[in-house]
Amino acid sequence: MVKLVALLDVIRWIAAILSIVLSGRKLYRWLRKKFRSKRKPTS
Repeated sequence: MVKLVALLDVIRWIAAILSIVLSGRKLYRWLRKKFRSKRKPTS
């Protein structure tokens, strides 16, 4: 029983980390696109 709870906890942690990494990547890509579009008119 305790092992199962620990396993679920680990899975929850992994899922949280993965979601954070994925959202961070998406945000980074979006920011890069925004900066690129901002730079184009000025140059």
